[in-house]
Amino acid sequence: MTIPNPEQPLQPYRRPRVLWSWSRDLLLALGLSAFFIIFLYQPVRVEGTSMLPGLQDQERIFINKFVYKLEPIERGDIVVFHYPFDPSKSYIKRVIGLSGDRVRITGVLYTARDAAWGFPEIKLGCYPPVAAVALPAVVGQKRAEELILTGRQITGDEAVAIGLANKSAVAEELNLLVDDTLRELRNLSPAALALAKKAVYAWDAIHFDKGLARAEKIYLEDLMRTPDAQEGISAFIEKRRPTYHGR
Repeated sequence: MTIPNPEQPLQPYRRPRVLWSWSRDLLLALGLSAFFIIFLYQPVRVEGTSMLPGLQDQERIFINKFVYKLEPIERGDIVVFHYPFDPSKSYIKRVIGLSGDRVRITGVLYTARDAAWGFPEIKLGCYPPVAAVALPAVVGQKRAEELILTGRQITGDEAVAIGLANKSAVAEELNLLVDDTLRELRNLSPAALALAKKAVYAWDAIHFDKGLARAEKIYLEDLMRTPDAQEGISAFIEKRRPTYHGR
């Protein structure tokens, strides 16, 4: 047992460095959080209903940033990417096509009578390149211009009347309409159907590829560099009325 020396001065009591310990832990937690958000995972809130029914408006999800350093994006993946003119805003979308793909909708189309059809891109200061090339061959040059330049919506009945769709029906009867057509097609030769469809679009395809390349070049190199296009897209994201200046 050690007996304290009464002649030796007492050492001052040192309080535990609680404040430093807390500060250190807090800095460590913030550093780890920043690391996870920048390199691994990040929480994102869904805004809008474009991803229904898979994702709900205002739902929060975590995106995995690291996984795409190990494997490529595939069709069906849900991705988050920044709006190019304002990186503080993000889009949440499902991948339906990959680099080099070309998507074209052909065949028999049925629609609900009260469905909304339209090409509203002009209201965002843009235009739809694919529709600009393909639509005139379907509904005629003048009607295509009207739909693309005004962004006007039409009903399913109107879509049938101008040749955009084959038939219309009330929503509850659409499945019956599709089933009737499928029954007819199943009695025919699959090989003959596939080759006949290919032949129907053969002449169209020759001009479509060249026209689309030109329309996309104008869209990317001319239109998307204009302040009006940037203003239209920004206004849509910010849910306000755009102000255009003709440049």
